[in-house]
Amino acid sequence: MATTTMKEMRENGLFEDAKEKYENTSKSWKKRWWDVVCDIWHTFTKWQEKYDLDMVAMTIIKKVKRAVSRVRNYGAEVIEKIPITFAKGTKICYLFKFYNAEGELLFSKIGTTERTIRQRLKEEIDYYKKHGIDVALAAIESAFDTGDMEPEGAQDYAKGHYIRKFKGHYIRNDRFACDIDVNDFNALISNFLTEVA
Repeated sequence: MATTTMKEMRENGLFEDAKEKYENTSKSWKKRWWDVVCDIWHTFTKWQEKYDLDMVAMTIIKKVKRAVSRVRNYGAEVIEKIPITFAKGTKICYLFKFYNAEGELLFSKIGTTERTIRQRLKEEIDYYKKHGIDVALAAIESAFDTGDMEPEGAQDYAKGHYIRKFKGHYIRNDRFACDIDVNDFNALISNFLTEVA
């Protein structure tokens, strides 16, 4: 079977083929394939409904249709913005957000777990309530399976980035008194996991 060329991919809008080439090519070809991915994404706008491009980190982010579900038996209302499909024992780096009864953001939390996401969130809520923090609503914003890598690597990478970006907003225990953008977090962790793979 003949291999599709860069030119053919550009002309025919074969974004996912170009994406696969970009993600699996050598460092010397990365920039060329990135240019092909960007050209297709800008020309064939249907791909913009399915993917975002982070032009700084040079990463492709698949858009996830979030089926939001609400759970109430955690001591606070919980919004699950992502499908919760990770088995116990999976190495996970996550982003949670916590709100008070007025719906105001208390903080964003970057963390890790090898327990289930739901179990970890319940532990967080219990901890904050025990220490007098009025958490009325929590959102599971994002979660990454870090594979064979310890999830603390991804967590520390993101934490370092946001400590620099949001000076003065860091709170001990991996929390930030600001709204961490989930797309930015996703791009950051995706880029980190791609680089170390």
